[in-house]
Amino acid sequence: MKIINKSTYQGRDLRAIIIRTMKERGIDPTYIYIYINEGKRGSIHGRAQIGKYGIQGSWVKMFIPPMDRFGSETNRRNCAEDFYRVLDHEFLHSLGVDHKEMDSECLYASGPVPYWLRGFRLREIAIQPKPTRADQKRVRYEAALAAVKRWESKAKRAANKLKAWRKKVQYHERTLPAAAGKACKT
Repeated sequence: MKIINKSTYQGRDLRAIIIRTMKERGIDPTYIYIYINEGKRGSIHGRAQIGKYGIQGSWVKMFIPPMDRFGSETNRRNCAEDFYRVLDHEFLHSLGVDHKEMDSECLYASGPVPYWLRGFRLREIAIQPKPTRADQKRVRYEAALAAVKRWESKAKRAANKLKAWRKKVQYHERTLPAAAGKACKT
């Protein structure tokens, strides 16, 4: 199952409802894609690929308007319930059930709400403000300071390594046997 969420709601909340609804309907989550987009209308609606010959559909599209388009507080509270009902309707299509075969509760997405969904609320994603120019400049300045500190540390380590290797070279020049007859030039 792959959920692609481009709505203003938290994916964790949507995933919880989707997984529970799939278990209730006996849908195999292996090969299904669920697209959740921001809806233009003031209500939740969806589309699904119709399953045929005992093979379930491979995609479901759900459209949820942002919270401010729901209007009253009651409608906002019922957002999760409406999402569940419409999702259940679309999953039935995915299983190959046509509108003629659905009962009126499933057809019009007006059925009872399961016990586990009572009191559940969909939360919106917290929108972070766009950083100002001053914030961007401060972040770049701090990154430059960190780079200077990092490179100074590397230069100091390199100087210490160079000192150590020069000492080794001096040691080997002193202890070379005079019988070799040649002095190492470095």
